[in-house]
Amino acid sequence: MPPHLVFLHGLESGPRGSKYRTLTDLGLGPVDAPDCEGVYDPDLRFGAIEAALAGRDRLLLVGSSFGGLMALRFAAARPEQVAGLVLCAPAVHRAAWPVPDVRPGLPVRVLHGDQDATVPLAAVEAFCRRNGLPLRVVADEHRLQASHHVLAELVREVHAAVSSATRTTAYPPGVVLHVPHDSTLIPDDVRGQFVLDDEALRAEVIRMTDHRTLDLFRRPEPGVPVVAAPVSRLVVDVERFEQDAREPMAAKGMGVVYRRTSDGRPLRRPLSGREREALLATYYRPHHQRLEAVVDGHLLEQGRALIIDCHSFPGVPLPYEPDQDPARPEICIGTDRFHTPDWVEHAFVAAFGAAGFTVAVNRPYSGALVPMKQCGNERRVWAVMVEVNRDLYLEPGTAEPLPTYPAVADRVRDVCRAAASAAMEARAPHGIR
Repeated sequence: MPPHLVFLHGLESGPRGSKYRTLTDLGLGPVDAPDCEGVYDPDLRFGAIEAALAGRDRLLLVGSSFGGLMALRFAAARPEQVAGLVLCAPAVHRAAWPVPDVRPGLPVRVLHGDQDATVPLAAVEAFCRRNGLPLRVVADEHRLQASHHVLAELVREVHAAVSSATRTTAYPPGVVLHVPHDSTLIPDDVRGQFVLDDEALRAEVIRMTDHRTLDLFRRPEPGVPVVAAPVSRLVVDVERFEQDAREPMAAKGMGVVYRRTSDGRPLRRPLSGREREALLATYYRPHHQRLEAVVDGHLLEQGRALIIDCHSFPGVPLPYEPDQDPARPEICIGTDRFHTPDWVEHAFVAAFGAAGFTVAVNRPYSGALVPMKQCGNERRVWAVMVEVNRDLYLEPGTAEPLPTYPAVADRVRDVCRAAASAAMEARAPHGIR
């Protein structure tokens, strides 16, 4: 579906100037242009634009100078309405005018003149570097009167990108979402095992929980099976091997039953064999039995199954993590040598990359969970881990969502559905690879 063009004019200009006429001449449909002439206060102008665009969606905002700043503010405040941005000499240079960052994955083009005496080129370059945006620099001044053909080109690019983007509204048959670390629940009958006081335990739960992953990957979609751990990973980590001898993280006191915190402090008192067995029998094994049953059902009905292992990770490495590189991607795709076919890996990497996310494979985390019953012996079971950097949607160091959370969640769900559909439709001539 094509977007709706909206032109936001500059501080000292009007809504029906030469840029507006260039947009109307493109033949891409009607062009709205809210009239904010004479409104110089940023908040008052933003309010007028917000009122003019109320109830509209799939907007491609073309903002000129101060109108570029307004377009950025509107995209940050109303992400569900904005499908793309084209910014012409955006006014990102004044300390008195806060400049919001651009949400990841939003199609954006920036145009600026190298002779601009109003908005310094260096300020726009810094803004584009910070947000990872493409910048087109032309031999022109602030009004860009000689560069309307370039403006038309950039608008066509974003319009085409938005128009061609198809939204997959459901996961295909055969998919199961595995959500192991979303819960924050520590049952009362288990609380006494932990040596931390309530405040310290709450802080550790916040650090170690993959907050909102159930919502990030599913909401609301009753048709896709979801297997989610019922308790916090501090109680039992269903992603670990049951036997500590097979689990690498057990050496750090973070095997299937954690003994240490994320920074190496004692978390639990020593447990008896009976207590450990009770945790596994109550929480660990039933979880894996549920996952096995769903996968078995997919194999019977669809002839194949795709497990999407749903996670998030902190923007700054926690002390226990093997990968301490501070340069972390927005999306980590984890693969398994046996259960992640090349086409599954490619589908997820390509889909997130096309949506504008920075993507790494098996960094900072690797692998993808498969039930023990099928692990290493059933090639019709495919698995991929998707890890979302929490800095995209949470206030750093907290469980509180950022204002951009709804837009990020929509994008993650859309990309996962599209990638899963592409993976399930793919065919390989021989075997899994």
